[in-house]
Amino acid sequence: MTYLSDEALLNAYKKALRLRLERDFLELLMVELDRRGITFRNYEAEVLTDMTAE
Repeated sequence: MTYLSDEALLNAYKKALRLRLERDFLELLMVELDRRGITFRNYEAEVLTDMTAE
C-alpha cells in the first residue's frame, strides 16, 4: 500500500465503509492509515450519516 497517496488511501477507506466491504479488508486499510498517522476514526460515523441521508 505504500504506492497509494495518503488521500487515495483515505478515499479507499471511506468507499470501503460505504460499500460495507469485509471487516478484514477495512482492518488492513485502518492499519495502514494508523501507520501513516492519519486520523480516520470519525469517518465511520460520517459515512453512516451520509448513507442514512440518501
